[in-house]
Amino acid sequence: MLMKRYPRLPTLLWGIATATDPPTGNDSSNPKQPKFPKLNNSIKNSKEPWTQEKGVQNAVQVLRETRNSPGDDSDAIREFCELVRLFKARKEEEAAAPVFRKKFVKESADAIGELLRNEKSKAL
Repeated sequence: MLMKRYPRLPTLLWGIATATDPPTGNDSSNPKQPKFPKLNNSIKNSKEPWTQEKGVQNAVQVLRETRNSPGDDSDAIREFCELVRLFKARKEEEAAAPVFRKKFVKESADAIGELLRNEKSKAL
């Protein structure tokens, strides 16, 4: 649905993903990659050696620039980010459910055991 509403979304996501790549010296290698002048001038062409952390910083910068730009591109990225947040929250809930269920069963068993012990002691 998002891809139909925002046909440039795959290109925008590709641009964010490729921002994590080390510089190749040829920034025009992918014609579909969106151009982000601030990123290309400040980070990609810096004299510092590339690291994975640097790649993540590049991607975060591209994400922020796209999200804060006016128009459909920013709307597309915002909606995609919200979708990712909802997906992650659902996965966290699913992962937590067995832990809570196990804790609930143990507490219930302890409470039942205590009630049985109290009833036995009253019967004697």
